[in-house]
Amino acid sequence: MRWVGVVVAGAFLGAGCSVVAGDPRPQVFRAESSSAIYEAIVSREVDPEPLAVGEVFGKDTLSFGAVQMKRGQSFVSGNCAEAVWGNPPLQGCTQVLRAVYSADGVSGQFAIFNLADSGAADRLVQAFRKDAFLKLAPGQPAIAGGSAQGRALGHYAVVSWVAAVGDEKPDLTDPLLAVDSVSQFLQTRLLKAG
Repeated sequence: MRWVGVVVAGAFLGAGCSVVAGDPRPQVFRAESSSAIYEAIVSREVDPEPLAVGEVFGKDTLSFGAVQMKRGQSFVSGNCAEAVWGNPPLQGCTQVLRAVYSADGVSGQFAIFNLADSGAADRLVQAFRKDAFLKLAPGQPAIAGGSAQGRALGHYAVVSWVAAVGDEKPDLTDPLLAVDSVSQFLQTRLLKAG
């Protein structure tokens, strides 16, 4: 049921991409607060196991529709501030995992922040609306604009972001949904905690 809302929202995402000077941010951003579905992982107290790269980025290729996004480099860090610009609320963040994805004319990034609780995850996602956003990942081509969504899923904040590379004008709906599918690994955490 949850994916229906994502698909409907995705239908409104355009290909808009404008490379701008300064800190990159998406042209279209959708934010979602945590819901009761993620109550079993509402805090690190009930879900203490750190995230592992293999757990989060287990697939080399993500598909949605006709689009296949191939995973490039992935990164894990205990310094959450190095992944963002601006001054987002990162108190209690113990790790951030990011990976770069690409397809013809599109570059994307998925990031997950391991925060203390769902309130902290909600605050971080809301800060990404205007006060802060992801930095480009090492090795990612220079992009800005495009489409992104941030969601608080229990004590995790996830961000999926895709944009056109150069002068390309692809439809970004399917690439965004492909990159966002990384977050499905949290279903396993829910089952273990529940």
